[in-house]
Amino acid sequence: MAKASIPRKSLEKYACFLGPVTVLSGLLTIVISILSNPWFDVLKHALSDMGRVGLSTAWIFNGGLLITSLLALGYTYCLANIFSRKLGVAFSGIYIVSAVSLALISVFPEGTDPHYYVSLQFFILMTFNLLLFGIALLLEGRIRTAATSISMFILSLVGSVAVKWPSVASIELYNVAIYAGWFILIFSTTRSAEK
Repeated sequence: MAKASIPRKSLEKYACFLGPVTVLSGLLTIVISILSNPWFDVLKHALSDMGRVGLSTAWIFNGGLLITSLLALGYTYCLANIFSRKLGVAFSGIYIVSAVSLALISVFPEGTDPHYYVSLQFFILMTFNLLLFGIALLLEGRIRTAATSISMFILSLVGSVAVKWPSVASIELYNVAIYAGWFILIFSTTRSAEK
Protein backbone atom coordinates (compact mmCIF):
# COMPACT_ATOMS: atom_id res chain seq x y z
CA MET A 1 0.00 0.00 0.00
CA ALA A 2 1.47 3.37 -1.05
CA LYS A 3 1.97 6.08 1.54
CA ALA A 4 -0.10 9.22 1.15
CA SER A 5 2.08 12.26 0.67
CA ILE A 6 1.43 15.97 0.60
CA PRO A 7 1.98 17.42 -2.88
CA ARG A 8 4.98 19.76 -3.09
CA LYS A 9 2.81 22.78 -4.04
CA SER A 10 0.58 22.22 -0.99
CA LEU A 11 3.59 21.87 1.29
CA GLU A 12 5.00 25.14 -0.07
CA LYS A 13 1.63 26.86 0.45
CA TYR A 14 1.45 25.71 4.08
CA ALA A 15 5.08 26.68 4.67
CA CYS A 16 4.34 30.21 3.45
CA PHE A 17 1.78 30.63 6.25
CA LEU A 18 4.65 30.15 8.70
CA GLY A 19 5.76 33.72 7.86
CA PRO A 20 2.86 35.45 9.62
CA VAL A 21 2.84 32.73 12.31
CA THR A 22 6.54 33.47 13.00
CA VAL A 23 5.72 37.17 13.39
CA LEU A 24 2.81 36.41 15.72
CA SER A 25 4.94 34.05 17.82
CA GLY A 26 7.74 36.60 18.16
CA LEU A 27 5.42 39.46 19.08
CA LEU A 28 3.47 37.32 21.58
CA THR A 29 6.76 36.24 23.16
CA ILE A 30 7.75 39.86 23.69
CA VAL A 31 4.33 41.00 24.95
CA ILE A 32 3.81 38.06 27.34
CA SER A 33 7.36 38.43 28.65
CA ILE A 34 6.86 42.15 29.32
CA LEU A 35 3.55 41.46 31.11
CA SER A 36 5.26 38.75 33.19
CA ASN A 37 8.08 41.09 34.23
CA PRO A 38 6.59 44.31 35.66
CA TRP A 39 10.10 45.58 36.48
CA PHE A 40 10.99 45.64 32.78
CA ASP A 41 11.33 49.15 31.29
CA VAL A 42 11.63 49.37 27.51
CA LEU A 43 13.56 52.64 27.90
CA LYS A 44 16.17 51.14 30.25
CA HIS A 45 16.64 47.47 29.47
CA ALA A 46 17.38 45.03 26.66
CA LEU A 47 14.73 42.49 25.63
CA SER A 48 17.15 39.71 26.61
CA ASP A 49 17.04 40.91 30.22
CA MET A 50 13.69 39.09 30.44
CA GLY A 51 15.47 35.81 29.65
CA ARG A 52 18.54 36.24 31.84
CA VAL A 53 20.00 33.37 33.82
CA GLY A 54 18.36 32.97 37.26
CA LEU A 55 15.15 34.85 36.45
CA SER A 56 12.11 32.75 37.35
CA THR A 57 10.16 33.88 34.27
CA ALA A 58 13.10 33.50 31.86
CA TRP A 59 11.56 30.35 30.36
CA ILE A 60 8.76 32.47 28.83
CA PHE A 61 11.15 34.65 26.83
CA ASN A 62 13.69 31.93 26.01
CA GLY A 63 11.06 29.31 25.20
CA GLY A 64 9.17 31.78 23.01
CA LEU A 65 12.34 32.64 21.10
CA LEU A 66 13.08 28.96 20.54
CA ILE A 67 9.55 28.32 19.20
CA THR A 68 9.78 31.42 16.99
CA SER A 69 13.13 30.31 15.59
CA LEU A 70 11.73 26.86 14.73
CA LEU A 71 8.80 28.47 12.92
CA ALA A 72 11.24 30.76 11.10
CA LEU A 73 13.25 27.70 10.04
CA GLY A 74 10.10 26.06 8.67
CA TYR A 75 9.44 29.22 6.67
CA THR A 76 12.70 28.62 4.78
CA TYR A 77 10.90 26.11 2.54
CA CYS A 78 8.60 28.88 1.34
CA LEU A 79 11.45 31.37 0.87
CA ALA A 80 13.58 28.95 -1.14
CA ASN A 81 10.67 28.17 -3.46
CA ILE A 82 9.68 31.73 -4.37
CA PHE A 83 12.84 32.13 -6.45
CA SER A 84 13.59 30.62 -9.83
CA ARG A 85 17.27 31.64 -9.71
CA LYS A 86 19.88 29.89 -7.59
CA LEU A 87 21.01 33.16 -5.98
CA GLY A 88 17.67 33.53 -4.17
CA VAL A 89 17.94 29.96 -2.91
CA ALA A 90 21.52 30.65 -1.74
CA PHE A 91 20.34 33.73 0.17
CA SER A 92 17.81 31.49 1.93
CA GLY A 93 20.84 29.77 3.50
CA ILE A 94 21.85 33.03 5.16
CA TYR A 95 18.28 33.37 6.42
CA ILE A 96 18.64 29.91 7.99
CA VAL A 97 21.72 31.09 9.90
CA SER A 98 19.66 34.07 11.13
CA ALA A 99 16.94 31.74 12.43
CA VAL A 100 19.54 29.51 14.11
CA SER A 101 21.05 32.64 15.72
CA LEU A 102 17.63 33.44 17.18
CA ALA A 103 17.50 29.96 18.68
CA LEU A 104 21.00 30.45 20.10
CA ILE A 105 19.80 33.57 21.96
CA SER A 106 17.49 31.28 23.94
CA VAL A 107 20.19 28.61 24.39
CA PHE A 108 22.72 31.21 25.56
CA PRO A 109 20.56 33.71 27.49
CA GLU A 110 21.66 36.95 29.12
CA GLY A 111 24.26 36.06 31.74
CA THR A 112 26.19 33.59 29.56
CA ASP A 113 29.35 34.50 27.67
CA PRO A 114 28.15 33.82 24.09
CA HIS A 115 24.91 35.80 24.53
CA TYR A 116 26.15 39.15 23.25
CA TYR A 117 27.68 37.59 20.14
CA VAL A 118 24.67 35.45 19.15
CA SER A 119 22.31 38.40 19.73
CA LEU A 120 24.45 40.71 17.62
CA GLN A 121 24.80 38.02 14.95
CA PHE A 122 21.01 37.62 14.75
CA PHE A 123 20.33 41.32 14.27
CA ILE A 124 23.16 41.83 11.76
CA LEU A 125 22.21 38.80 9.66
CA MET A 126 18.50 39.54 9.74
CA THR A 127 19.09 43.13 8.66
CA PHE A 128 21.30 42.03 5.76
CA ASN A 129 18.69 39.44 4.76
CA LEU A 130 16.44 42.37 3.86
CA LEU A 131 19.07 43.57 1.37
CA LEU A 132 19.92 40.13 -0.01
CA PHE A 133 16.30 39.15 -0.57
CA GLY A 134 15.73 42.57 -2.13
CA ILE A 135 18.52 41.87 -4.62
CA ALA A 136 17.14 38.38 -5.34
CA LEU A 137 13.64 39.80 -5.86
CA LEU A 138 15.06 42.45 -8.19
CA LEU A 139 16.67 39.73 -10.30
CA GLU A 140 13.30 37.97 -10.40
CA GLY A 141 11.71 41.14 -11.82
CA ARG A 142 9.64 41.87 -8.70
CA ILE A 143 10.66 45.51 -8.67
CA ARG A 144 8.20 46.96 -6.12
CA THR A 145 8.71 44.17 -3.61
CA ALA A 146 12.49 44.37 -4.12
CA ALA A 147 12.47 48.14 -3.58
CA THR A 148 10.43 47.74 -0.40
CA SER A 149 12.76 45.06 0.97
CA ILE A 150 15.84 47.16 0.20
CA SER A 151 14.17 50.22 1.76
CA MET A 152 13.54 48.17 4.90
CA PHE A 153 17.23 47.26 4.94
CA ILE A 154 18.19 50.95 4.72
CA LEU A 155 15.72 51.86 7.50
CA SER A 156 17.07 49.08 9.72
CA LEU A 157 20.73 49.88 9.10
CA VAL A 158 20.50 53.68 9.28
CA GLY A 159 18.08 53.60 12.21
CA SER A 160 20.37 51.25 14.12
CA VAL A 161 23.56 53.20 13.46
CA ALA A 162 22.51 56.85 13.21
CA VAL A 163 19.79 57.15 15.87
CA LYS A 164 20.71 57.60 19.54
CA TRP A 165 18.30 55.14 21.14
CA PRO A 166 17.45 55.43 24.84
CA SER A 167 17.98 51.69 25.41
CA VAL A 168 18.93 48.41 23.77
CA ALA A 169 15.27 47.29 23.93
CA SER A 170 14.12 50.32 21.95
CA ILE A 171 16.53 49.64 19.07
CA GLU A 172 15.65 45.94 19.20
CA LEU A 173 11.91 46.70 19.01
CA TYR A 174 12.52 49.10 16.13
CA ASN A 175 14.24 46.34 14.18
CA VAL A 176 11.71 43.69 15.20
CA ALA A 177 8.96 45.92 13.75
CA ILE A 178 10.88 46.19 10.45
CA TYR A 179 11.49 42.42 10.35
CA ALA A 180 7.79 41.78 11.05
CA GLY A 181 6.88 44.07 8.14
CA TRP A 182 9.32 42.18 5.92
CA PHE A 183 7.77 38.80 6.81
CA ILE A 184 4.34 40.18 5.92
CA LEU A 185 5.72 41.69 2.68
CA ILE A 186 7.16 38.34 1.59
CA PHE A 187 3.97 36.52 2.62
CA SER A 188 1.84 38.93 0.56
CA THR A 189 4.21 38.36 -2.39
CA THR A 190 3.75 34.59 -2.17
CA ARG A 191 -0.03 34.99 -1.87
CA SER A 192 -0.25 37.25 -4.94
CA ALA A 193 1.93 34.79 -6.91
CA GLU A 194 -0.64 32.04 -6.23
CA LYS A 195 -3.49 34.01 -7.81
